Amino acid sequence: MELNIEKIKAELARMERNQTWLSRKMDVSKQLLSYMLLSKKITHAERIAKALNLNPRDLIK
Repeated sequence: MELNIEKIKAELARMERNQTWLSRKMDVSKQLLSYMLLSKKITHAERIAKALNLNPRDLIK
């Protein structure tokens, strides 16, 4: 199992937001957010989902 990056990007596009907005919403640097997305670790799902108002299970494939 891993993070569904496509789902995250699709949700950001639907909301007309970008990764900079998401990093600010999560109160992390853009570099840390990039690491979180590139690592695809499901441990980051809850934090990302909370910022996007989604269920963490929706972000795991």
